[in-house]
Amino acid sequence: MDKVHAVPAYRDNYIWLLDGAHGAGGERPVAIVDPGDASPVLQAVGALGLTPVAMLITHHHNDHIGGIREIHARYPVPVYGPAQESIPHISHPLREGDRVELPGLPTLEVLDVPGHTAGHIAYIGERFLFCGDTLFAGGCGRLFEGTAAQLYSSLQKLTSLPDDTWIYCAHEYTLNNLNFALAVEPDNPMLQDPLQQDGRIRHDVRRAAGDVGRGGGWLCAGRPPVAPRTGNICRAAPVEGCLARLNDFRVAPMIMGVDKKRSPRR
Repeated sequence: MDKVHAVPAYRDNYIWLLDGAHGAGGERPVAIVDPGDASPVLQAVGALGLTPVAMLITHHHNDHIGGIREIHARYPVPVYGPAQESIPHISHPLREGDRVELPGLPTLEVLDVPGHTAGHIAYIGERFLFCGDTLFAGGCGRLFEGTAAQLYSSLQKLTSLPDDTWIYCAHEYTLNNLNFALAVEPDNPMLQDPLQQDGRIRHDVRRAAGDVGRGGGWLCAGRPPVAPRTGNICRAAPVEGCLARLNDFRVAPMIMGVDKKRSPRR
């Protein structure tokens, strides 16, 4: 598989660099995924000796698009992104079923994954996925624009991928997500064990789909013992109602202890 480099940005963002094969003249093409901040991207590209050939955008939040203008001024490459969202510099609007084919890089297929935002997309290659803010290690994105039903459908779409698919999400929320998940499923050993590996898991946000799919109430909404802990709504409404209730719980500061001084929008 082609290399994927993590570029930390802000306090908890990850910008991903998809590093391809050597091209003509020995150049190494790279696609930049969700460049929220130009400075660390330009530094990483220079240090690694990479040549940007495209930017790939999953959704319109500023911590995912804030660096496009500056990077584009240095490297006037095509910018791919969701067709249903208004994002400056997008040259190739994408919808589910579209393909991104770039010289020296693997072909990527596009999935519509609304929920966090209304037009959120994801990019899937051979055994790897760039999912933006839809799915995280131990959690999922907040509902800003989409519905719980849309998010649930998007999560099911992503977690139906083969278990050996590597998932590259856009934030390091792992420990907070696992602690929240334990409040919902305190007896789940698949949540307890990773918390014993604090240092390693915090710096290994790349997760296999099989690992992500087995832990946390987000992907198991409506099942025992998740449903009872989310109130009567889960017994009276479809599984999407349970997911909405989990989202309500998580955004309450007293439950999550959310640090407001993170990235501009997530």
